[in-house]
Amino acid sequence: MRDTSIQLTIGDVLSVAPDVRKQFREQTTTKRVAVDYVAMNELSGCDPRSIWGDYETSLERKEDGTIVARHAMPLRTITAKVNNTRDVTCILDQGAEIIAMRKDIWQTLGVPARSDHIMTMESANRTKNATMGVVENLIFDVGCGELPLQVQVVDKANFEVLMGRPFFALTSCKTQDFINGDQTLTLTNPNNGKQIMIATQQWTRPCPRCAQGMECVLHPNSCGKGF
Repeated sequence: MRDTSIQLTIGDVLSVAPDVRKQFREQTTTKRVAVDYVAMNELSGCDPRSIWGDYETSLERKEDGTIVARHAMPLRTITAKVNNTRDVTCILDQGAEIIAMRKDIWQTLGVPARSDHIMTMESANRTKNATMGVVENLIFDVGCGELPLQVQVVDKANFEVLMGRPFFALTSCKTQDFINGDQTLTLTNPNNGKQIMIATQQWTRPCPRCAQGMECVLHPNSCGKGF
């Protein structure tokens, strides 16, 4: 009888053979299997000395040695050639909504300004001043080719040209600031694709009389040319 073959279904075998049923269940049941843990390194910053090591002598520190910000820092400037005529000093100000040029600088260029396009400039202290008009598509060149800008003419200012947000947007400007106050700009001309990197300069506040294009006995050669 033991050598006689019979046909049974898997269900019949499992029902009459508990050991087989147990083994079958263990092999076919889904289980959670523990795996080895993966070691993760905690994210860390760079070595602070790599940031300020080259500028250590110019840093401001607290008594405990902590590096702190200065009370104030000068604005930065770049030089641009306007209308292929003259070089002007441009103050960089990403908080300004327009590009503005002092009246006496505009007068030396010999280009018309549209007096029907007047804007009101509002400063941080809520004072308001109207511009004299706008010079449309005035050509500036800072080294990456011609950049047509819309420039508002202002009667009096302590700058030659104020470079506001339209300039930064047009050139897709990338600004890199350094802990000692230095600053570089990476500019891209959208018309020719040329990209340049230029270093900015610290702005020195001009003589008040020279800034207004007035006669100045201290700087006679600067009168009417900006300062």
